[in-house]
Amino acid sequence: MVLDDAAEMGRGELTWVPPSWLDARPGGATVLDAQPDVHDYLEEHIPGAVRVEEGALRAPVGGLPTAFAPLAAVSAVLRAAGVRAGAPAVVYTSVGARSARGDGLGATYLAHALVRHGCRSVHVLDGGLERWRSEGRRLTKDIPTPRASRFQARVRRDLLAGRAQVERLRGRPGVLLLDTRSAQSYEGQGYLPRPGHIEGAVSLPWTSFVTEANRSLLRPMGDIERAARAAGAMDAREVIVSCGTGRTASLVFPVLRGLLGLPRVRFYEGSLADWAREPGAPMVAGPSPW
Repeated sequence: MVLDDAAEMGRGELTWVPPSWLDARPGGATVLDAQPDVHDYLEEHIPGAVRVEEGALRAPVGGLPTAFAPLAAVSAVLRAAGVRAGAPAVVYTSVGARSARGDGLGATYLAHALVRHGCRSVHVLDGGLERWRSEGRRLTKDIPTPRASRFQARVRRDLLAGRAQVERLRGRPGVLLLDTRSAQSYEGQGYLPRPGHIEGAVSLPWTSFVTEANRSLLRPMGDIERAARAAGAMDAREVIVSCGTGRTASLVFPVLRGLLGLPRVRFYEGSLADWAREPGAPMVAGPSPW
């Protein structure tokens, strides 16, 4: 989606903004670079942007490789980056100039992590660094020194669902469990030890919401709403969003909640990395939910 000049898209703690929105606020927001590799950041980044690795806030809590780190560790990273709970933070990524990697999800994953840990004004740069560059905006190699904050992480449990909740709620009338991975992974061609998807989950691939040419750029709202409606999200009383490791759901979750305004949407962060390691947790391969 090419947002109008200075237009903010969405509502709540996480929205999408165009480059003009950020360019009009020099020094007015903490800018976080989530490009795929540190060498991409060293090659080029938005002036003032602080590098935060996508995986910097993860730790193998309970052996789960996709879990978020303890709050003290999260707080330390975000304090060092200068993040403040009530101040605007803008997150972006790209296909790296050096690594030639990137799917756009580094930005949404980090943005979700900020909201999850108590940030109240988080913005994803629509179109990422590719759009910023294509509009002729300034890039730099200069590395800033952020002013450390006193950020104190807290978990927004109202946004989340755990395995027990998913087990209890899936299949109930009015409750929709979404799987946001690719159709191939949903049907059983993925990388997880147990193939397929959570029994009852409906497929809504994350790529339905972003353009093919630029995975950091949202599709038009009409396309997004049609994809969500086709999956049943627009008519559900409650939606639980899942994926494999928390990455693809980090895009779909805020789109449903903030852009489309669905009132009850929760994020199963453990997703299949958590579900599939439980031997008795039901899974199904193939194109059908059940």
